[in-house]
Amino acid sequence: MSTQQHDIEILLKEVKDLHEAQTAMASKSGMIEKITFAGLPMLFSCIVYLMMALSSLQHDNTVLQSKIAVVVTNDNMAIPPQATRLELEKFKQDYSKERSETVLNRVKDFEALRADIDKRLTLLEFRINHLSK
Repeated sequence: MSTQQHDIEILLKEVKDLHEAQTAMASKSGMIEKITFAGLPMLFSCIVYLMMALSSLQHDNTVLQSKIAVVVTNDNMAIPPQATRLELEKFKQDYSKERSETVLNRVKDFEALRADIDKRLTLLEFRINHLSK
């Protein structure tokens, strides 16, 4: 009986191990099932949200395109709107003022450099004339 008891104990141990493995597998599959059933609705709602955002962007783009009015001259040159034209004129005035100041500064620098060169040249001529005598 001892061998039969021993065989029964081994069988009971194997059954217990199989039961534990089956329980672990069931818990893993249950967790995967829970994640799947929780994740699919979230994924679906994200896709729906992205589709709605894309539709909204397309609508906004259409509205913006319809608001843009381009006036064209006889030469097919676009005439900017009045506000843009005023800003452009102000920019041109500021730029021309800045440019004239820059040119004036360059002229002053050039005149100062020329005066310095003239002084040096006069000094060299004086030395050459003075040494040659």
